[in-house]
Formats: sequence, structure tokens, C-alpha cells
Amino acid sequence: MSMIINYEKLISLLPNGEKNKYPMINDNESSNLNYTNKRLQGFVAPNLTYCIDEKEEKPQIIVISASGAVGKSTLAQTISFDQNVPMWDLSLSKPVGQHSLSGVFLDSFDADQVGPFKKALNNGDMFVIIDALDEARVKVSEAGFHAFIEDIAKTVKGHKVTQFLLFGRTQICETIWLLLTELKITTSLLTINPFDEQQSFDYIQSKIYDFWTKNNISHQDLSSVQFIESRNLILDCLKNAIIGTSDNVDEDEVREVLGYAPVLDSISVMLAQERNYYKLSEKFKQMKGDSHLTHVELLQNVVEHILKREQQYKLSVNIQPAMQSTADTLNWSNWDVLYTPTEQTMRLLGLINNIQLNDFSDANPDLKEMPFKIRSDYESQLAPWLPEHPFLKDGKKPANSVFESYLYASALCKDRLAGCYKHVENYLKSSKYKSSRLLSDFYFLFMKKIDNNYLKPNHIGIIYESTLSSETSSHKISLSIDGIDPEEIEFNCGGEQTFITEGEIEILYFNNSSMLDLSKSKMLTEFKTKLSCNDTIRFSNRLRKANIIVPCTVELGNDSAGFELGPDVYLKCYKLRLINESLTVLGESTNEIMCDADAAVIIEALDFEQIASIEPIVHGEFSVCWNGSDSYPWKQFTNSSILFGEKKDILFSEAYRRFRRIVLTLKSHSRGGLAKLKDKIECSRVLQGQLGQELLARMINDEILVLKGVHYHWVPEKADQYVGISWQQLRKGEMSLTLEDYLNGFIQSRHP
Repeated sequence: MSMIINYEKLISLLPNGEKNKYPMINDNESSNLNYTNKRLQGFVAPNLTYCIDEKEEKPQIIVISASGAVGKSTLAQTISFDQNVPMWDLSLSKPVGQHSLSGVFLDSFDADQVGPFKKALNNGDMFVIIDALDEARVKVSEAGFHAFIEDIAKTVKGHKVTQFLLFGRTQICETIWLLLTELKITTSLLTINPFDEQQSFDYIQSKIYDFWTKNNISHQDLSSVQFIESRNLILDCLKNAIIGTSDNVDEDEVREVLGYAPVLDSISVMLAQERNYYKLSEKFKQMKGDSHLTHVELLQNVVEHILKREQQYKLSVNIQPAMQSTADTLNWSNWDVLYTPTEQTMRLLGLINNIQLNDFSDANPDLKEMPFKIRSDYESQLAPWLPEHPFLKDGKKPANSVFESYLYASALCKDRLAGCYKHVENYLKSSKYKSSRLLSDFYFLFMKKIDNNYLKPNHIGIIYESTLSSETSSHKISLSIDGIDPEEIEFNCGGEQTFITEGEIEILYFNNSSMLDLSKSKMLTEFKTKLSCNDTIRFSNRLRKANIIVPCTVELGNDSAGFELGPDVYLKCYKLRLINESLTVLGESTNEIMCDADAAVIIEALDFEQIASIEPIVHGEFSVCWNGSDSYPWKQFTNSSILFGEKKDILFSEAYRRFRRIVLTLKSHSRGGLAKLKDKIECSRVLQGQLGQELLARMINDEILVLKGVHYHWVPEKADQYVGISWQQLRKGEMSLTLEDYLNGFIQSRHP
């Protein structure tokens, strides 16, 4: 049973600092190590859970993880203020590496204070908070980042007190925990829990008061029956939408949404803007009765309610009164066409991304019909009000990830926002963007509403990494893209032909024993895309737990320093292109928290290109195969037998490829073992014609595959008898004498 602690318990584990005793020097802004001098108003403390069995009362280092936008930095700043200790924000810092820690101390304190400060750390009279470790990781190579963590480890070595509190997203924190554990540092790994019901109520109330104060809106009574009914109805609707008709949803899954700070932020803005709670309650009573409503659709309704409310308020209170005399002179009164939700979306995208947009008539065609003087006055009146939009903070940044994700998904999916599209797409692929699961949620909702289930190839990586950002210690994301083999294009079809390709993003749940819980694991979404060898799919930061077969180019990397590949990746593509300066391959289970049945990383490609000179840093099992992979630095990992090995003849080679493809299409199934939907085995991209169809029939006849309901299941005993090879061995391109005899017998039976 995982142990949960509250904020007070966490604080009790930490030293009380003395910031007055160790003041910062005046010019320490470049170091980004500072004391927090003001407590955030309305802070609501979350609970935390130990990810592993806790044994140390006073760990040397505490690592706190969470998925994106949960509130890590808010918690870090609050602890910094409450305990009078410095906080180092790595998102604002230069790239870290060896000696960065000692360097930041020298930059932040007078020379005669550095020694006493370090002594206070060692004695348990002070500790340091380090935030944004995930953002620091993308700026440097794996070696540089590991050197930085090793420096922290050297600092705490031999001292049985807590000296550092580290914050980051789930993936990087699990890696840091493993590294520190290997260095014999006593380390606690905790994760921030979603807010419980009372915490959610408190958070909403604090955000409403904050909104009213910032916008000079008179405060209402939040203890009124009308307000409480509205608030509870919204949350009940959201809960019902999460559960839907599923009987496989537990309270933790519901809390992940109902207790997610950005979701509560958006609800708070809607409630803060509303002056008629009775009317709002009636609206959500109708939604509560809609059993088909998803939680993403409900969030869309919340967001668009705010946009419509903003349209009405800005027009009636700010814009129309200032323009009324000019409008009367020109006999113009079409106010309702101004500042529509789509127009607001485009204006906000332009402001957030610093895009120079001079014409918003694509987003709002009615602007073209306005008299020139009215249009000019409208733009002048609107300019000072746009930075105060409720979707923004500090006048130019998204206020939370719900609003941000809605805006960016709109730019990717909606034709009227084409003017922002390329800017947004490039930003989402860059290291500057911090992924949120909500982007993929809104994206698939919008695609569904425009009746388009086909992803653009250049969106696949964006959407995958958006979903990946939601990973926690108890659930992981799996990706499958099932397209035509690249050899088929090379040999049979030519490069211009487009092929329909299917994909799946699945959520895998792990129990308290770190074992995969197939009873809870489920499909998040299925999608299709159209691919030719001229298309490109780019994964910007990492690729893990993925099975990809595509007839196009796959790019790994962006403008950051490094890319993480693995564990558990099988990638087969027409061309592989590496962009980053470093590649880290995790071909082994990265920690004890997540068990990988087969963590090996295997890459097959017909062609290869690397933008920078890369010597991969490899942990565990890694094999590659492409033309030229037998040269430095890939030679030690090359497995030429996969694609270009010595096969007896073309027909045998084709039979082996078909057999291997059929088997590799299988994946872990909810009933255990390996299985795949019947239709996804029998499709043309897997079987590739008559030979594949006959080979599948032979495998069924020999009961290597057995059809149960709508799934083909792999039968290990029969496979061992007839082909003498496992799924894992086939994944690595291996061959057995038994399989060779089996395929030769199959070929001879076709041509006696």
C-alpha cells in the first residue's frame, strides 16, 4: 500500500533555513538561485505519495515528481518561502553540468559565505530546492546532466540529513532516483497527488477571489446556495463524463481530472465571470443528463462559455460605448459579429506566439464587411483590452494548460486559423514547448467534430508527446503505428504512392508491485494517417514503449541537446534522420518502478541520415540495421541479418518477412499473452497479398495462431513446436533452424 503524506508531514522532514544568515549577493540574478520573498496567495497544499516503500526517515535527497502542469513550481516556491531556503530555477538557468552546483553557490553568495552555507547544508541547518529538472535535461547531453546529478550526490555523501529537494516531471525524476540510488544516496521519490474534493473546492475559491481582485470585480458570496450548486453541478458533470458507460474507471482516474489544477483553473474563471449562477446551473443540469458527453467535450464547453462571456462583456462594457457615436454616424449596428470566439482564438495565438497578424478576417469573415472607419476604431479600442483576456497571465502567456491546449489544438485543426498554423506547429515541435495531455485531448475532439480521423504525419509526434506528458509512476503510455513495410515501397510500389496507416495510443497501468495490470490497461485513442516515403514523422524529445512500422522518414530530435530512445522500442522506417547532438538509448528497464518485458531498442531502416555527429550513449540492448550501419559509431550495434542478411532466395526472404510481420503485429492483450484484432492481422498492409494470406492460413492450421472471438492469439507451445522461436527473438530479427524448415516446407507446399 503506497504511503500518502500531507504538506505538514513533508515540511517536518525538512530543515528550517536561515536566509538572513546567508544573504544573496546583489548581482546574483544570473545564477537564478534565490530566496522566495513572497508566499503565493491562495496556495492550496496537495498531498503526496511515496512511489516506493519508504525506509529512510531523513533521506539525503527528496525527489518530487508530477506530470505536466500539476503545480510542481508552485509547491517548490511555497516550500522555499515557508522554510527560508533558496530555490534554483533551472528553466531560467544556463545549461548545467559538472561543477554547476559549486558555480551557482559562488555566483550567489559572497566568497566568505560559501563555506558556511555548505557547512549548514551538511549539518542539516539548510537545504536547497532545485526546480525544472526536465527543462534542464533537454539543454544538455546525458553525460552532462549525469555529471550534474553526480555533483549533487558528492555534496550529500556521508551526511545523514536532507540537503536537496528536486522537482521535475515523472520521467526525469524516475531516472534521477535510479541514478542516485546507484550512487548509494538515500533518496525518497514522491509524486504530487491530484487535489481531493475539499482541496479542489478550496482551490476554486482562491482562484475566483484572485480573479475578482485582479479585474476589480465586486466579490460575491461563495457560500451561497446558488454558487455551491453551480460549482458542484459542474464537477458532477465532469465526473459523469469521465466515467461514462465504462465499468473500468476507479476513483484515482476520476481524481486525475477533477483534481487537476488547470481544469480547476478554467472552471474557476467561468465561475468568476458569471453573475447569474441560477442560469449556469440550469445549463449544466441539461449536460448532466447527456450520457454521451465526454470530459473533453465538457471542458470545451467551459472554455467556449468563457470566450462567449468575454465577447459579450468586452462589447457591451468597453468597445461598443466607445464606438457608438461613430457607428451611429455610419448607420452601422452589427455588433454581434465582433470579437467572436474564433476571432479571439486567432488574436490570442498571435499575441502568445509573437506572430504579426494584420488581418483577422480569415477567423472572422464579417470583418471584411465593416466600414473602414468602424474597423479602424474597433482595432484601436480592442488593442489595450486583449492582454487582459482571462486566457492570459502577464498579458502574453497562457494562464493555464487548458486554455493553451485549446488554442494550440484549434490552430492545428481549424482552417480559419491557418494564418497561425505553421508558427504553432514549429513551436510545438521545439524544446520551448512543455507538453500537456490536454493538447491531444482537444486535438482528437476537434478532428472528430470535423469528421476527420486522419492525422497529418507531422502531427503524430506532437500528439504522442502530448499524451506522454501525462505519465505517472503508476501508468505509462504505449504507441503503435502499423503501416506498410518500407521494403514493399522500395521493391513494388514506388515512392509516390500513399498508404493508409493505423495507429493506437494505449495507457498501461502498473500495480503497487510494479507489474502491468492488464485488467485496467485500455485504449486511449485510435487514429489513421496517410503516408508515403516522402512524408516525415518527427519525435522531438523522446520515444518509448513504441512499435512503429512506417513507409516514410522518421526524425528523432529538435533544437534541444539530446534525444532519449527507449526502453521497449521497435522502429522500422524508410529513412531514419537524427537531429540532436546526442542520442541516449535506454535498452533496459530504467528503474524498478516500471517493468519492461522486453526493453530492447531495435531500429531498421532502408536509409539513414544524421545532422550532427552522434555517438550514442547506450544502456542495455540496442541493435540497428541500415545501409552503412556497419561503420563507426554504429558498427558495434549493427545487426545486418535483420534486413540484409543471407537468405536463401527472394521467395524465402519474403516468407520470413511476412511471418515476422504477422507475429510482430501481436501485442499484450487484456486476457494475457499476445493477441491482435482479427481485422488488423488480415489487412493488406500486414499480409501483402497471396503469399501472406496463405502463410496466415498455415499458421492457423498449425494452431500457432488461434482465433478466439475477434482476436488472434499466439500459442507459445505450438510456436515452440513448429517454429522454435519466440516473439522476442523475432523482434530482434533472429532465425531458428526449426523456423527455416517451417518456411521452406511452406514454400514447397505452394510450389510442389
